[in-house]
Amino acid sequence: SSQRIDPTQAAVFETIATAWIESRQVRITYRSLRQESERVHLFSPYLLEPSPWTDGIYLIGQSELVNQVLTLRMDRIVHVQLLGTFTLPSDFDEENLLRHAWGIWFGEGKPQTVRLKFAPGSTVRRLKESMWHPLEKLTDLPDGSCIWEAPIADWQEMLPWIRGWGVHLEVLAPSALRMEMVEESRALAELYGWRVRRPMMETVPSPDESFGEFFRGDK
Repeated sequence: SSQRIDPTQAAVFETIATAWIESRQVRITYRSLRQESERVHLFSPYLLEPSPWTDGIYLIGQSELVNQVLTLRMDRIVHVQLLGTFTLPSDFDEENLLRHAWGIWFGEGKPQTVRLKFAPGSTVRRLKESMWHPLEKLTDLPDGSCIWEAPIADWQEMLPWIRGWGVHLEVLAPSALRMEMVEESRALAELYGWRVRRPMMETVPSPDESFGEFFRGDK
């Protein structure tokens, strides 16, 4: 059976689309994934873009609440109200804005180099079938594996894509991203019955640390 269309979300999308086409500001009530409370933005919509990595549609524009350009996911907009017109800044540079973005999600901080190691065989072949980032660099290793790297503004948005490769991908850098995957691996081990006695770690396990040493326990 076909999915039912949420009339509230349909109305939000229609209003946002109208604001984007007519260069009109909107008052948006937004529920962020990382925040418990809703926030209200006076927002000038610059771009309305689908994400190439998910089924989401994103709104990019200037928020007067935080006085910066933000990316908002459409299905997290609770309410929207049309306001008056705005003028797109003459110095707005879409290409430069998204240069270090993952998909269409960018950050305000300095881009970090994300370095990933892909396993030999079908994983590397699949990796090379697509261009995943305009600034990506691929380096083949003697064992058939491949190092992928690119400057990314917000690596948090890469996590679903990274998880999708499973054990066929190893995060090498940055260390915070590697630690994120280490802790997820630890949580998964607990979920599937391993007695994980080690507390939350502050350092990344060394490459030669064994499975038993990492988890400090047996199944």
